Amino acid sequence: YNLAHIAIPESVIKIGVGAFFDCYNLQEVILPPRLESLGRQAFSGCRNLKSVDLNGYTVLPEYVFAHATELAEIKGSENLHEIGENAFMCCHNLNITLSPSLKKIAKYAFLDFWNPINFTGTVAEWHAIEKDRYWVAYLFKSYTIKKIVCTDGNINLAPLPKK
Repeated sequence: YNLAHIAIPESVIKIGVGAFFDCYNLQEVILPPRLESLGRQAFSGCRNLKSVDLNGYTVLPEYVFAHATELAEIKGSENLHEIGENAFMCCHNLNITLSPSLKKIAKYAFLDFWNPINFTGTVAEWHAIEKDRYWVAYLFKSYTIKKIVCTDGNINLAPLPKK
């Protein structure tokens, strides 16, 4: 519980499921450059986590940063290829930059996420990303993210239609 900063050694290639789950005092993480596998919920519940360096890692599993409410910075987020279910749930302070290298966003990946998403590609490139219908939906079928900021304009999100 006293762990505050961690640079995971380069020899580590796998971080297991829930490895740092609820490490309340953890503030900064640097992933190893040779990481091959990051388990679901690896940093879930790390409420004081402020900064993560992905160090080239490109696939975020389910719930990986869920409830990391103080998370403000993810270095290397522009290299992501896939974002898993509920990966950034309740990351209220996160300012994130994504790029056209992103290919897939799972359901509820940005559940209860408040800030705009910065996208280094065009509106057309954003629309080309495979997204679950509920990728950004909130519990009451409304969006908390209001805008995607692209290089050639913004996408303003409207609430999902009621069934």
